[in-house]
Amino acid sequence: MKFLGAVHYFACIHILIWKEKTFSGAQAVEFMDDKLSTIYVESFYLITTTITSVGYGDFKGYYDNDGAWAIEMVFLIFVIIFGIMLFSIVTKEIFESKTVAAVHDLVFKERKAMEEYINDVSRVMKEKAIEDDMVKTC
Repeated sequence: MKFLGAVHYFACIHILIWKEKTFSGAQAVEFMDDKLSTIYVESFYLITTTITSVGYGDFKGYYDNDGAWAIEMVFLIFVIIFGIMLFSIVTKEIFESKTVAAVHDLVFKERKAMEEYINDVSRVMKEKAIEDDMVKTC
């Protein structure tokens, strides 16, 4: 959920950068359609591709022949760095959840073993007490 939230916010920022460049007259990314939903999906795709470091292959978020793409490149560099940190956090949470589960299993097994030991000691003590009573009565 954290990942999708982060990608959503970065996609919205990417759209804002695109709008600013478009309104200022700078050359900007050409989206397939002018509908906001299509622009959002393409921005979401661009950010997801950047964060996961899969690579673009089919299109890129800037033009090679225009220096106005520097803002987008700086933004995408920031997204890449953030993506690495996000994956580190997610990996840490997965590792910690597995560690907690392993510790929980270990504690559960040790508790069961301790209960069995206490039951055995209790049973032996009761048997010894019964034997002692029998010896005293005889």
